[in-house]
Amino acid sequence: MTVNDRDKMIAFISSKLPSDECRLVLAHGTVPGDDIIADVTVYGDDLDIQSNCPEWVDVREVYYHLRWRTMPSWEQQALLRGEAAKIRADAVQKQLDAYTVVANSAPFRFQKVGQLWAVHFTVAGATKIGIFNNHRGLLHLAMLLARRDRSILSIDLDGRSGDPEAMKIIASERQRKAERQCGPDLTPAMLRDALAVLQEKYALAKECRDIECMEEAEEEIARFNEKIGTNESDFQRYVYQEEKPVSLERTIHKSVSTNLRRAYDILREKPELGESMRECVGFLEAHIKPEGFGFAYRPPSHFRPEWSL
Repeated sequence: MTVNDRDKMIAFISSKLPSDECRLVLAHGTVPGDDIIADVTVYGDDLDIQSNCPEWVDVREVYYHLRWRTMPSWEQQALLRGEAAKIRADAVQKQLDAYTVVANSAPFRFQKVGQLWAVHFTVAGATKIGIFNNHRGLLHLAMLLARRDRSILSIDLDGRSGDPEAMKIIASERQRKAERQCGPDLTPAMLRDALAVLQEKYALAKECRDIECMEEAEEEIARFNEKIGTNESDFQRYVYQEEKPVSLERTIHKSVSTNLRRAYDILREKPELGESMRECVGFLEAHIKPEGFGFAYRPPSHFRPEWSL
């Protein structure tokens, strides 16, 4: 700290103290009475600072303490964001330094290094290298690349196959689906006929003045209307829901699909360092396809990269 800097700090401290003698609590301890304090006395253009922690407390620390207290909230937030960005940049640099130790001339690489992903892709003899922030979709891609020509269920990509409760639900859903497939395919016409039968039953009971049958038919029609509906659009919606019901397995598959799309966007647009992987994304999108409730990586016979994973 230069003399000029010290003089400026002293001038600032003097202007912010309520009196020439003031006690400041610079840091709070973990137990009462364990605070770090500074007794500051102003003598003209100089200060005297007495503290219970003299090895830490000096003019600079008192200045920073008062400077922080007098900052507007927006300036405090900006300073915190700057400090957070610096910490993050330092962490990223450490990971990149670690990567340079293991990096080699591998033409095709899809490897996690710390909390980052290192991707190499070679086009026309030139290897592009990109470093990307972690994302779940990148892990899905790495799992698919590691199991070439094999279909992987979305529940495995998502890590849910190890969840007994989830697997119990999925097994029950598959059983219901198998039972539905054993019967005839449901159509809107079948629903119209079923409603017509109930209405005919009611009309016949009314004609015979059979109050009990009338009430029974009314209840059945009400339940039918509540569950399915009364018009053609209701019938079509119900049939669609029966053919493609909401299920946990379908939900997980959609989630994995979303993660893969997001991973492609990251590789294409947002490298932390290095180059974007547009050519790599084009290759992966062309050869990673959904298969049922899963995905498979099936590269063509004339171009089958050996990925370092």
